[in-house]
Amino acid sequence: MKILLSNSVCELLAQQLVTEQAEVVKHQGTVNIIKQAIMGKKLEVVKRLVRGKMFKFEGKLVIVMNVNSYESEEGFVITFTFAEEPVSATRFISLTKREKDLLNQYSEAFKYCRQRYETCWEREVSKLGYALGILKHRISLIEHSSQEFRFDDAKEPGFFRTTGILVNEFKGCSSRMLMLEETTVKTQR
Repeated sequence: MKILLSNSVCELLAQQLVTEQAEVVKHQGTVNIIKQAIMGKKLEVVKRLVRGKMFKFEGKLVIVMNVNSYESEEGFVITFTFAEEPVSATRFISLTKREKDLLNQYSEAFKYCRQRYETCWEREVSKLGYALGILKHRISLIEHSSQEFRFDDAKEPGFFRTTGILVNEFKGCSSRMLMLEETTVKTQR
């Protein structure tokens, strides 16, 4: 059975449609603000817990340099840039003259990052680390990692007190998963 609608009924329905669409837009704006607040707070927590600090996991000693975030399809992603301690990455390699020179500069910048973290030293460590990666031995001292979170995860107790980032800690022939902040190495400042 087909329902016949008068012109005035259709006009009222069109007005109602506009009103409903405006409500949807308003609610979507609120949802976006809430998502940005959750993502921003988690990024703030993670930065406070890890940026510029030393960690030991996966057999490496690293400093967490850059921490960022972006929204993803399922939630949001927090990205990290790790700078590895130079000694552990190069101990079994016979370096070229250029690699030795860059590695010495990297070591000096890394030392400053370790003693007093500042973004100018972060940039220097990154620049030198990438430069070493394109030379003969392709020494990889800069690594990137990421962790994805769902917005629903924010309801969990402790979500805004920990990083939520799991890493491997090797123990002999086995490994176990720990929170990144549980692998902190005390540094002498």
